[in-house]
Amino acid sequence: MTLSNFIYKLNWRLMLLHLIAYWFLFQSFDYFGVCYDYHFRIDFINHHSFSGHITDDEFRKINVDELRRVLNDNVISNTIPVVSLLITLGLSLTISIRKKWYWVNAIFVFVVAFSLLVLWRLLKIKIGPWTYMRYIFRMPGYFFRGTMWYFITDGSVLLFIGLILIFWKRIVVFINGVKNSPLAAQ
Repeated sequence: MTLSNFIYKLNWRLMLLHLIAYWFLFQSFDYFGVCYDYHFRIDFINHHSFSGHITDDEFRKINVDELRRVLNDNVISNTIPVVSLLITLGLSLTISIRKKWYWVNAIFVFVVAFSLLVLWRLLKIKIGPWTYMRYIFRMPGYFFRGTMWYFITDGSVLLFIGLILIFWKRIVVFINGVKNSPLAAQ
């Protein structure tokens, strides 16, 4: 395969929409991950009244069972983003193969999304648009603020939007580049 043929098979519409879908699905899994052992986390924070950083005296007050549970929760919380990206890669590859789109598009989007995850989580770089748009997508959960239902509601909304961006018929027509598509530029 020549380079020009490879570039011709890349679909910028698919890559852009699937990258946005990756982000929504990643955020929804992140919200659902907070629900894992939610009550212990809240009770733990309230019981020990941490103010951000743990001092040596506060650390000594934590018993071994609590410490194991906190470490287990942290492992789960840090594994969820990677698992969400892998699940979304599976969805993206499945739809790409079923619709006879070039499968490298899905791999390329996964690499970009994983790079953004590394920048966001490990290097603590704030990603511009989400910093401001997240307040819009958190609106449904504000009715349940302070409870686990806040995270379940917001995660469900984000999951729904992400799945629509991957599977909705109009989006598929737009990705195919059909001229009569309602989403296509006139």
